[in-house]
Amino acid sequence: MLRGVVAGWRWDVTTSLDQKLVTARSESGIELDAVANAIDGGADPFGAFGPDLLGDRLVDHVRQRTRTSGAKAVITNTPLSMPAGDATVTATAEVERLSARSSTRGANPFELSLARTRSEGGVAIDVPIASRDERVLPFLGNLSFNASATARNVTDVGGLYDRTFGLAWGPFKGLQVLAQVKTNETAPPVDQLSTPEVTVENYGVFDFRTGRTEIVRLTQGGNRDLLPQRKHIRSIGFSAKPFKSREIRINATFEDTTIRNQTGNILALTPEVEDLFPKRVERDEDGNLVAVTIQPLNFYRQRQQVLNITLAANGPIGPKPLEPKQGEKPKVRPNFWAGIGPSIKFTDRLELRRGAPALDLLDGGTITGWGTPGVYGYFYGGVNYRGNGLSVDGWFQGSNRVRSDNPASDLYFSPIFKMNLSAYVGVHGLLKKDWARNTQFRLEVSNLTNARQHVRNRNGETPSRFQLDYMDPIGRTVKATLRKQF
Repeated sequence: MLRGVVAGWRWDVTTSLDQKLVTARSESGIELDAVANAIDGGADPFGAFGPDLLGDRLVDHVRQRTRTSGAKAVITNTPLSMPAGDATVTATAEVERLSARSSTRGANPFELSLARTRSEGGVAIDVPIASRDERVLPFLGNLSFNASATARNVTDVGGLYDRTFGLAWGPFKGLQVLAQVKTNETAPPVDQLSTPEVTVENYGVFDFRTGRTEIVRLTQGGNRDLLPQRKHIRSIGFSAKPFKSREIRINATFEDTTIRNQTGNILALTPEVEDLFPKRVERDEDGNLVAVTIQPLNFYRQRQQVLNITLAANGPIGPKPLEPKQGEKPKVRPNFWAGIGPSIKFTDRLELRRGAPALDLLDGGTITGWGTPGVYGYFYGGVNYRGNGLSVDGWFQGSNRVRSDNPASDLYFSPIFKMNLSAYVGVHGLLKKDWARNTQFRLEVSNLTNARQHVRNRNGETPSRFQLDYMDPIGRTVKATLRKQF
């Protein structure tokens, strides 16, 4: 990173280089040529075949490499003096080169090489309109307008644009109200364009049409025909600090989001979804599922409305100690931190294709095989005193449903509450030995209550692939660590 100032303009330039290499090996079946030759030579086709005939497996070796390099420059200044304060202008310029090469060697050979260059420029401005301190329209409090625009060009995609308009209003100290309208366009991820096609035999898939788990042939891979995504977000929220002397903050934001051409995968082929994408499913003459194809595609439109709330607090515990006398060490108080972030989703409707009925993901529609909870969130907290402490964190979500006319496919997912606990202590504070300096003992318990989500269909049964050990094979884990810094 380089940073400096020229004629009042502050600037910085950053560069980056990143490479990711993924390799995988998958068995897609058994080489049957040796078995066929043995049968042609007179072997009993209904008898048992030895490992010398069944030992050779059809194996796919997959290799995918992605490499990203880029540079970004940012300059900012306050070139305009307004009655309510100085207007801030920030300009950015960025260029990025991304390349991806993927291949499959084995039973299903595949080769693909892609490269993409992204160049963009943008400008943002923040203009104060009213100010209590400057006594400009003081009855409005502090009010400012902000806007930004970005134009980018992406190889094989073309021009993409972002726009943002917003107002920030502080009617009085300790409260700020934010309103914003934002539109952004993004190119499809290169890895979803370039992922090699792989076929896996004997893969378990839950068939929502029959309510059974079938062993099928699964085909996965990328999709070179993906379109850019366009997202339009309208939001309004507030941030409050109700007590001047205490570090307690409350934030709430309501977002209304519309997404067009969203890139995603259909992992659950319900009857409604199967009717829209019949080529992704293969059934035998009896209607049994025998093959499934999962590849990313563009969803026509999704509408979401969600309220995000956060409550956070931190600070010292106990009364403020007296000033230390000369030669005395200042007393250290314990510190705490805590927070919770619940979210309430009011709307989540997905149109897979234009003109098709929308899936109500909050009322039993699905493309993942799971329901969509209407309430979810996270929490955290802890205390620390002289390098010793206790912390807790976790997440929660409400119950949800996947609805179906078939009782065996009508699934209920129970609510879940997971909590992690961590305690740590400085060893030197206990043993007072030289070797114990800068040594810490930590005990961590993940999923303290061993919480797992239970799934039942309308018949009261748990379908195969939804048993507890499939859903969460690990459960509670305990880890002890002794760390020494030299």
